Amino acid sequence: TENLDGQLPLTGRGDEIDQLSLTFNDLFARIKADFDRERQFSSDVSHELNTPLTVISGQANLLLRWGKDNPEQLEKSLNAIKDESKSMHAIIENLLQISRVESGRVKPQIGEVDVRSVFERVVQEFSSVSPDVKFDVSCDLKQPVKTDPEMLHQILTVLVSNSVKFAGEKCR
Repeated sequence: TENLDGQLPLTGRGDEIDQLSLTFNDLFARIKADFDRERQFSSDVSHELNTPLTVISGQANLLLRWGKDNPEQLEKSLNAIKDESKSMHAIIENLLQISRVESGRVKPQIGEVDVRSVFERVVQEFSSVSPDVKFDVSCDLKQPVKTDPEMLHQILTVLVSNSVKFAGEKCR
């Protein structure tokens, strides 16, 4: 795993040995790509979990130092801890869902879904977590779509969460 960039030499004769070398070189390239994806995934998960943990830790330290004696700060910190805990829970649930789908233990539950209601659910969920974010839901679909409602909800939640994270609380 330390040196998957290596390649077997080719003789240039196009014989069975060259074919075998090409096959192994292709295999090494695919294994390296898999390892790279796994490393990137681990890095991304670590980063996604580290952010809420940093907020939780900071709020807990603030409370321990002086915030517990200030009712306004106590409530603010406890709400921040609660929100970040929910964020971590969502990340972990998404990881478990990915694992279940990849292992074949969970199959998408396709049904007719009113997309507008899924959008409204996401708006409702974010209204308590990010009250400064403004939503305009416009959905011209007259008929339901065929999809898995929970997977669609997860996709929209991740999309909105990333938008809020990178655009800031005042995003629309």
